[in-house]
Amino acid sequence: MKNSGLPKGWAETVVDKLGYVVSGGTPSTRVSDNFGGYISWVTPADLTGYKGKYISRGKRNITIKGLKSSSAKLMPKNSILFSSRAPIGYTVIASNRICTNQGFKSLIPCTENIYSEYIYYYLQNSKQIAESFASGTTFKEISGASFKKLPIKLPPLNEQKRIVTKIEKLFSNLDKSDQHLVHLEKQLKRYRQSVLKSAFEGELTREWREDQADLETTDELLEKIKIERIEYLKQEIRKKFKDKTEKWIADKVKKEFDKFYNGLKQIEDKEKPYNIPKEWNWVRLDELSKKITDGTHHTPTYVSEGVSFISVKDIRNKKINFENCKYISEEEHNELYKRCNPENNDVLITKSGTIGRSCVVQVDRDFSLFVSVALIKPFLNLLNPYYLMYRLDNYIFMTDIQQTIKGGVIKNLHIVDMRQLVFPLLSTKEQHEIVKEIEKHFSIIDKLEAVVQKSIKESKRLRQSILKQAFEGKLVEQDPNDESATILLKKIAKVKEEYKKEMKKGKKK
Repeated sequence: MKNSGLPKGWAETVVDKLGYVVSGGTPSTRVSDNFGGYISWVTPADLTGYKGKYISRGKRNITIKGLKSSSAKLMPKNSILFSSRAPIGYTVIASNRICTNQGFKSLIPCTENIYSEYIYYYLQNSKQIAESFASGTTFKEISGASFKKLPIKLPPLNEQKRIVTKIEKLFSNLDKSDQHLVHLEKQLKRYRQSVLKSAFEGELTREWREDQADLETTDELLEKIKIERIEYLKQEIRKKFKDKTEKWIADKVKKEFDKFYNGLKQIEDKEKPYNIPKEWNWVRLDELSKKITDGTHHTPTYVSEGVSFISVKDIRNKKINFENCKYISEEEHNELYKRCNPENNDVLITKSGTIGRSCVVQVDRDFSLFVSVALIKPFLNLLNPYYLMYRLDNYIFMTDIQQTIKGGVIKNLHIVDMRQLVFPLLSTKEQHEIVKEIEKHFSIIDKLEAVVQKSIKESKRLRQSILKQAFEGKLVEQDPNDESATILLKKIAKVKEEYKKEMKKGKKK
């Protein structure tokens, strides 16, 4: 093969010249006797999230009957498995005799002349090239014929081993660095949660609070909220009953007001999740809100242009992201608006699917919400919406920990439960101070997290750089005494030819 531009002793070749290319197969799943045996059988799904270099088995084994009744092939130890679809490019080495389903094109290398671990790293680094060899419409797949033609830059055998040793030494150092970065990432997440814990237990603003002399009491705040609620009820009832007299409206307001407060459940001690300062008080979120609801409970008719329709995926990083949202017609939006009318300074929180993504609405456009997103309208003059948002974050974190301890996960946030959520109420002045302190700490955490993320990306880039140098012959020194790759390829070709002759003799007999 050509070797121009390669280090001395190297050769350009293709996968097929290194050994035997083997496809896999799946026994009939309708025959129970095909599965549950002792033969290791691997599918691409077994490699999802798999980080090992070697593999000994998949989730299911097959029987001898299953092997014989399918196109699966039993391959020896050190065979290299390469996923050829869904997705392309997962690579592992067999640590024992193994077979695969049809989602692999595997190489049984001529191990006397080829170092499996070198080919493993080379194929790992060839994912993009392999994808360019793939075909298909529903999903891309690389055929056996195409896999055989994948280009390989082959060094002498001893150099293959030196390259692998150097790669693994450098990767080991990067692994240690990555472990430290992951640990730091977790620590920053814990720090973020400890800031919220400190904020809502009163510790974050303790010194500030002790220096204040004229903070309003929670009783005074709750009285103001009652006045605000009466005004809100008047506005809503006037909109709905435009033809009614002022007396009728006043009576209706009183009726709705009394109904609301008579329906408020007294907070029991067992509901209070932690101790709060004596100046604070526990109240239900419902008492602090004009409205707590969610988006439409039916899937609307989507259009190419119109009013943005927001679901869980569109709320992230404390903002509404309109880039990939769906759209509904103005008419349908107007109908949905009667149920849920999002406005600036409302608080949104995702309540199904991905639980607990929250944000304060700060946009200059109309939009509608799906059922998976809840909306809370706080009494703005008395409740800082960002204070509310961070308290919801704190609640989700605490609930998540409790569920994890019990061995479960939060599956859904129900509106009825959100209304009953107990909430630490304090003066509006201290609410603003808490938000300021939280965001000061979070700003520091954000910067540190950005550095960690940049370092993680840099680590990935360094790995790619190491592999690039390795396969250009720049990672280790060449040894003129090494047997050249061209001779290795001739030896492999001879072994394959002799194997073919033996197979033909066997068939004639």
